[in-house]
Amino acid sequence: MRAEGKIWQGIVLAGVVALGLAVPCSGFADALPPVAQYQAADFDVTGGSHQYLRKTDNDPRFTSGGSLLLMFGTYGTGSPPQTASITTDTPAYADKLIVPVRGEDCPDPAKTTFGRWPHFVVSIDGTEVISTFATSRRWKKTSANIDLPPGRHTFAITYDNDFWQEGICDRNLRVNYFALYDLRTVPGRDAHPQTTWAQVGSKPLSDERAAFLVTHVPENRPENVAANDYQPSDDELRAFLNSRDPNGIGPVQYNPLARYVTGRPGLSNPSTDDLIQWAAHKWGIPEDVVRAQLATETRWRQSTLGDQATVSPDWYGQYPLQARIAGTSDVYQSMGIAQIKWLPDNSLHIGTEPLRWKSVAFNLDFYGATVRYYYDGLCKWCTTGYSAGQDWNSIGAWFNPQPWLNFGQLDYILKVKSNLANRPWESPGF
Repeated sequence: MRAEGKIWQGIVLAGVVALGLAVPCSGFADALPPVAQYQAADFDVTGGSHQYLRKTDNDPRFTSGGSLLLMFGTYGTGSPPQTASITTDTPAYADKLIVPVRGEDCPDPAKTTFGRWPHFVVSIDGTEVISTFATSRRWKKTSANIDLPPGRHTFAITYDNDFWQEGICDRNLRVNYFALYDLRTVPGRDAHPQTTWAQVGSKPLSDERAAFLVTHVPENRPENVAANDYQPSDDELRAFLNSRDPNGIGPVQYNPLARYVTGRPGLSNPSTDDLIQWAAHKWGIPEDVVRAQLATETRWRQSTLGDQATVSPDWYGQYPLQARIAGTSDVYQSMGIAQIKWLPDNSLHIGTEPLRWKSVAFNLDFYGATVRYYYDGLCKWCTTGYSAGQDWNSIGAWFNPQPWLNFGQLDYILKVKSNLANRPWESPGF
């Protein structure tokens, strides 16, 4: 964005910060009136070169009421990042924050600073509640659980990695609104763990609806934090869906459920258990079974490496550095919390590299789609004994589905059942 030779960098706030329901598709936010809503045109702007533009004539279909605040001019000024804030009285209690954002990215981060996508921080009364990247050129809702009593509060958003260089890129962040919601009034909002398998053939829940059902649990795997926060960009998901195996088969042709794999729960600062719950709700798999299976695979560690194998020099170079064993031709073929195994010719788990190790949410989303592939009866090549609705055998198929009911599959099921009975994730030494 530029005007009259000046850099128009920054946040486009068309509305407010929303303390509310992160469910653009499931209808909760539409059905539930907000506690309060604050137009960005009323926000004060500080930092950068103190340049900003207020507008009220934008298309109301794409901005909150058509109002918009454009902030720009931070990069190269030596000034602090720009912050838009408002101090106001909130009339009632709120327990959810939603911030819809759009990003304009720098496609080649090597030529810029601070990554590819715009990064922003949302705070309430000086306490950070969201810190993440806007990884899509389309509006996406980010959210945070909060505990906000009525009264006077300061809401702020800071865009902290502005960049512009002619011929390189112009990175910008657009934020639609801040709104406050009290979800205690939503039916079924109380604790609702996923304890059963969703019916055979059930469509997975939307990312937003599954996120709404998550009950936050503190992190017990702090080394997972970066991968927990990582949500795939549009380009990364496009690369996944456009990948092909040696026969020209793509992920969706192999497993129709792959079309729903996004790795985008929309949760802010999720714990590992939060993401496990999200995947369990989305795919209709009992969450304790998922916890037990992941304890069997990796003890919930995203950095776990498995399935060492000797490969050709060409294949060796296609594995990420952390999966290569220096001084050898060996690599670890399985990576991530659910140990997604990948081969460079895409003959196994098509297109999952590199998101399988970059993003816990993607790893779990792909895992859930695969388990449901077997459970829903979609496997056309599975052998005698296979049919829809086999819960434990579908869990075992994640380890080895061929031939159906092979020894490895059955032995793996026993290990998962043992972890389900012993619940090691509840142990202080887990």
